Amino acid sequence: MLALIPAAVLAQTSLHADLSAILQDPALERASVGVFVKELGGPVLFSSGGDKRLMPASALKLVTAGFALEALGANHRFVTRGWREGRNVYLLGAADPLLTVDELTDLGARLGAERGDAVHFDDSLLGDDRVNGTWEFGDMMREDAPLVSGLTVNGGFADVVIANGQPRLRPRNFGIVLKRGKTQGEPGVRREHGAWTATVFGKLPENDDDFGTVSLPDPVLGAAMILTGKAGRATLDTVPQAALRIDKRTLADVLPAVLKRSDNHAAETILRLAGKSLGGDGSWDDALKKEGEWLKKAGAPEGAFRLADGSGLSRFSEITPRALVQSMERSLSQPTAAAFGSAMCRPGEGTLRNRLNGLDVRAKTGTLTGVCSLVGFIDVGGTAQVDPSGKLLPISGQSPRRILFAIVFNHYEGLASGVRPIQDAIVRRLGADHPGEDGARDGNRRSKPSP
Repeated sequence: MLALIPAAVLAQTSLHADLSAILQDPALERASVGVFVKELGGPVLFSSGGDKRLMPASALKLVTAGFALEALGANHRFVTRGWREGRNVYLLGAADPLLTVDELTDLGARLGAERGDAVHFDDSLLGDDRVNGTWEFGDMMREDAPLVSGLTVNGGFADVVIANGQPRLRPRNFGIVLKRGKTQGEPGVRREHGAWTATVFGKLPENDDDFGTVSLPDPVLGAAMILTGKAGRATLDTVPQAALRIDKRTLADVLPAVLKRSDNHAAETILRLAGKSLGGDGSWDDALKKEGEWLKKAGAPEGAFRLADGSGLSRFSEITPRALVQSMERSLSQPTAAAFGSAMCRPGEGTLRNRLNGLDVRAKTGTLTGVCSLVGFIDVGGTAQVDPSGKLLPISGQSPRRILFAIVFNHYEGLASGVRPIQDAIVRRLGADHPGEDGARDGNRRSKPSP
């Protein structure tokens, strides 16, 4: 008598075979590969190297976002305060990672700040840490790794633009002096560590509004100097009732910058602010310890991760694909699930602008030299519900099924563009409504690499 095999078992067997076949791609021959797939609130569907600790690059921002949401709440509002007493202007930072020069200038105008007034600013909310010691030096001279503090303006960097063949800074009066270097060769811009000067070199175009960026040695000092030309740090213990506010953003408003734009500064700021809100001192060490405790609550054991930063820029940050999925599952099971999922990229947005078209997927990419990650979820068997503003609503019932995945490749040869199609093939296979031969054929179809 023949035994009947349930259709669900056949489907899972087929999925395992299909994904295993995709991972045999020659581009991964010498790579460290970790893939983990499970259904939200359901069984593990696939694991190959799922418990291997790997560098996630910017996919680590999903962990940071989930931790910050649970610690602060989606409605946490960043409130920068300012007031004036005589010829003294006071600014108290609230670690708003998206605070702009225009907003600060507007606050100064509302306070009646004038040239010659003294600006006293307090950026001590997150302690004295400004730079993560595990970041590479070259990153710290660009916008990749700006200073992090309780009062950072313009994300800690300024744009360099070319107008009529000449370089200039935007904002123009941010304190950095541009110098012209060699006029031949590949164009670029470089600032020496601690210096308020930057060198623009190479053959320049006549006009270019996006030539490059330069990190600022002290972004809040530069911005405060814009207001009055005279500024310095202070410790502000009391805030008068008449203080004016910049309070345009909540954490839910900031998260798209973290997950869609992959803003390293914003990720590090909310990490440390979350640690501070839980009774910490605002330092990286304390915040990362608390984030590790949160990961354990999500089900990740001690050895499943080593956290060095919140953005994934550090090559010392490592985590298993299983732990990435566990953290995401916890975030998608919280009351703040809508804010978390809505902040992630959909096909056609951000780093998914040329990937996974036609799928109901939300994901976060991660890329460093030799590191390529794709972590997210896909809804199959139906369409996920969104509210009128486009925000993702918490899933309910059994249709659609929400499949969580973490795909992390380290130490492959060549560029990330050579292995991204493999990740896309895996996700397309997961998106097949009826796993089997049709889904396998669709999943193995190689898509064009994204830039």
